[in-house]
Amino acid sequence: MPFQHLHLIQGDMPHVRKLTFGPSLLPPATEPLHLFDHAPQLTSVVLTLHFLKSLYHLPWVQLTHLNGHFLFERECAEILRDATNLVQCTFGVCDTDSENPSPIPEVPVHNHLRPLILHLGDKYQPVVTLSQLFDGLTLPALRSLHVYESGITLDSLRDFITRSCCILEELRILDSAEEEGIYREAFPFIRNITVEAVVGHEATNDGDLEE
Repeated sequence: MPFQHLHLIQGDMPHVRKLTFGPSLLPPATEPLHLFDHAPQLTSVVLTLHFLKSLYHLPWVQLTHLNGHFLFERECAEILRDATNLVQCTFGVCDTDSENPSPIPEVPVHNHLRPLILHLGDKYQPVVTLSQLFDGLTLPALRSLHVYESGITLDSLRDFITRSCCILEELRILDSAEEEGIYREAFPFIRNITVEAVVGHEATNDGDLEE
């Protein structure tokens, strides 16, 4: 939808439960738009390529399912800060926001989030380091984790599991420099571990992440 028409979707929307949202092009700089504030049944949102959190205010706290195709690491943290009732979340992470290089905000404990996917944003090839975002997460209910490895070490995974006290059942690592056996030795209590695109080795697939 063109940015200049977004004002047309404001108002009462009592029956909207799911939403795929994002303008067709990057909008000009403007004040944030408050959208879907009167959609009390809205719980599931897909954010497409040109979504910018600084420009759109959604009713984050009522959302339970979220899929962001292309978000700065800082935007991911801001969404997790505001959307505290998420049950399922997928983030396609692009590079850090060069125009806003300040540290990402603190993320509160998420007590309901069970599957989490952190991967490279759509059509995005450069290496993105996810360590700043990942090291700030505490997810006690997490059962499935699918993550791009860059910056996320075995030690940071150990710290995350210890900090969260979660019972992780599935772990999928993309573009890992370590072999699958290293993860299995480090985390023998995780039932399903999958390592893909291991450097210098063929990828292995022992399980699928719940989506």
